[in-house]
Amino acid sequence: MRLKKDWSIAYFLYYISQIGIWLTVINIAVLFFVNGSSYIGSDSNYLIHDIPVTLTMGGSESPGAFEQDNFSVDIYPNLETTAVIQGNFNDHLSSFFFYNSLRLYQAILIIVVLYFFGKVLKNVAEGNPFERSSSTYFYIIGWTLLGASILNIMIQFIPLPLLNELTLPSGYTFSSIQPHYDYLLIGLFVLVLGYVFKEGTRFYEELKLTI
Repeated sequence: MRLKKDWSIAYFLYYISQIGIWLTVINIAVLFFVNGSSYIGSDSNYLIHDIPVTLTMGGSESPGAFEQDNFSVDIYPNLETTAVIQGNFNDHLSSFFFYNSLRLYQAILIIVVLYFFGKVLKNVAEGNPFERSSSTYFYIIGWTLLGASILNIMIQFIPLPLLNELTLPSGYTFSSIQPHYDYLLIGLFVLVLGYVFKEGTRFYEELKLTI
């Protein structure tokens, strides 16, 4: 990846997307290296961090609503946070693959989106904003985000290995995995953007033929 002399905001964003891809790859590589070393070595324990989970407070301990001086606050009994999961390969190998797959799924999603978005930015930076491939890249990003949105909804109904068995203080229980964000609206917007680029490319090519 060589820096261009004719610097522009498009090139800047392109390089940022490339850096984001490499940082994601390095993060996953470190995770696999650490856990792989533990599996091969004598430790036999794995560590998976930043697992997005939703906690639910049930029963009478749920916060509920508070009112004071004609002002009320309704607190929902759900708490979204992240968890660090540590277990033993010999006893909880299936749990390792489950939660590690979630981290890998997140990384693949980020890499795919950044890769094709970088392709669009590169076309713009090189003076080819109406390249036919740009609309294709937008369609790939849009459908990927829509698919991820549907998958995220399905993941929330999957039983959580190990976590569902834990007894937490203050009446909290692990209710579901909260797989990052809902990409539905973003995916639809990107698909519309891809259609706009496609029509813009068609109009641009017709305009060149008439000149």
